[in-house]
Amino acid sequence: MPSQLALADAFFFGRKRPVNPALAAYWYRKAAEKGSAEAQYNLAACLEYGWGVRASRILACEWYAKAAAQGLNRAIIRRAELLFSGLPDETDGRTKLPGIPPAPAEALASLRKIPDDPVACRVLASLLLRDRKTLDENASEIRALLEKAASAPAPDPEAYLLLATVLQDGIGGLPDQKRAADLLEKAAAMNFPEGQVRYGCLLEYGHGRKCDPAAALLLYRRAARAGSPRGMTELARHLKAGLHVKADLNEAFRLFSKAAELGYPPAFAEAGDCRRYGYGTEISYEDAFDLYMRGARHGDPVSQLRLGECYRDGTGIPADPAGAFYWFKRAAESDLPEAVRNCALAILAGRGVTKDVAAGSRLLKRAADLGDAEARKLLIDWSN
Repeated sequence: MPSQLALADAFFFGRKRPVNPALAAYWYRKAAEKGSAEAQYNLAACLEYGWGVRASRILACEWYAKAAAQGLNRAIIRRAELLFSGLPDETDGRTKLPGIPPAPAEALASLRKIPDDPVACRVLASLLLRDRKTLDENASEIRALLEKAASAPAPDPEAYLLLATVLQDGIGGLPDQKRAADLLEKAAAMNFPEGQVRYGCLLEYGHGRKCDPAAALLLYRRAARAGSPRGMTELARHLKAGLHVKADLNEAFRLFSKAAELGYPPAFAEAGDCRRYGYGTEISYEDAFDLYMRGARHGDPVSQLRLGECYRDGTGIPADPAGAFYWFKRAAESDLPEAVRNCALAILAGRGVTKDVAAGSRLLKRAADLGDAEARKLLIDWSN
């Protein structure tokens, strides 16, 4: 068994042998079937990400479970992450594997059994943060878990980021913007791309630090070079607007497009705007519509708003008032002021939805309360 595991590692990492993921997965399976927890975990990772074998998160979860049963902490942790949200059914075209229903209670309980593992503390806190309904009752535990994870001997930049969020939002105690900034600075100094972007945002706007846009731009560049789609998007926004750098619309569009290809939701709306208005590329209403639709399906509220505008105005697609209202309403669920105002106007005019002056007026006031200047102006004009 040890020799099979060593052979698998040699093929996986290219140690004195050519890298060969398929052979690595084959030998991990051989060692896993003989009971090696390490091999079971590695085989599960190969299955989860499709390294040398057909990807299957369901089968991966089964192997993580076997390694977890032997007390391998990282297997317990990864299995808990998968169990928390559950897994959908899978099929390879011939065979169907039934999915795994969400089991948040089991996932949290398994992580609480390894309280001295800093990664388990960080993952447990992150899962507790997902449930907004129970956030208040879990707030103190979340902060305590992240304090423990962040103070571990081996620095964990992801723990720094989560603790910074908790401190910024005052979860589980008083807000502490200065310490949050310190943690983000540490993560950025470790060349962690998300830390670079978040610390750059603090420097750009002067939140908890002296305003330093030039240093922020440098951090965005570093994160973008490291492959961070958020870093690419922030850098592209500066290049598009000429903020603290010479404007370069072509490079801005390239970066927005690359970030969108990597699945970063806000990048779809930005790339769509470029295609819609010809920023750094040729105008194509159809391509803009497609980008907005992809972003909307990713849950990005700005993409949903833009998609609503396309349906309303017939941009890249025939006008469809009902479709416009649907997407305005989806975007309004995120409290996007402009989307709330567009919902209000549609209801007031009966465009794509039943006309209801009272409901429309309430929504218009909500948009104004959220800071929408146009909604405020409309309310003032109507009151006069």
